[in-house]
Amino acid sequence: MVVEGLSHLDGKEATAAARRLDGLLAAETVPADFLRVERDVWLAQRRTGTAVASDWSEQPFTTLFDRLADPFWAHSFDRYLRAEIVWASTAERGVMPAVPRPRAPRHGPGKYATPVWWYINRTGNELFLAALRLQAWRAEHGHCPDTLDALQTDAIGGLPRDPFGDGPFKYRRDGDGYVLYSVGPDRHDDGGRAVEEVQGEQKDHAVAPGSKGDYVWGVSY
Repeated sequence: MVVEGLSHLDGKEATAAARRLDGLLAAETVPADFLRVERDVWLAQRRTGTAVASDWSEQPFTTLFDRLADPFWAHSFDRYLRAEIVWASTAERGVMPAVPRPRAPRHGPGKYATPVWWYINRTGNELFLAALRLQAWRAEHGHCPDTLDALQTDAIGGLPRDPFGDGPFKYRRDGDGYVLYSVGPDRHDDGGRAVEEVQGEQKDHAVAPGSKGDYVWGVSY
């Protein structure tokens, strides 16, 4: 599908917007640094006995700190956090590491979700970047390209990578529009079937760390 919110942009406008967004993404803090901040916050709380909320995440992870007051679990969780930092440090910029994540401590609060949330947010921004570049190409040629390979020009800016995949986003033409998607947090290609949760008569396409299905541009969020 071609999102109407972008179809009014001409080639120069779409290219300029893509370059601005690309610059912002290049300057974005990486997950390993987020994890280092969260570990510092947690250690500060342990030292002072006060609740300290990190300023970079709205995830309610800090509510688990009280459950980790026991020295044994504190040591186990700190070791886990340090392993997560090492794991995150192996990533290419903006792409989730292919190696499995460290195991969370047994009987602990579970696996830390914040790194996956970071990649979910990054995926939405990278899809937006790809859609801008597709609009720039479409404005110049009058139709959508047959493949994403058409975007590999200096004028357009190249192919945004799928943070959850092993290469560029998945793409296919669909009539006058297109389908563009990431394989999503489960890292399985479902052919463009969006993440979907059915609640009564309503369908929710919100993407979360445990979601099954694809992160589809214009459908998922």
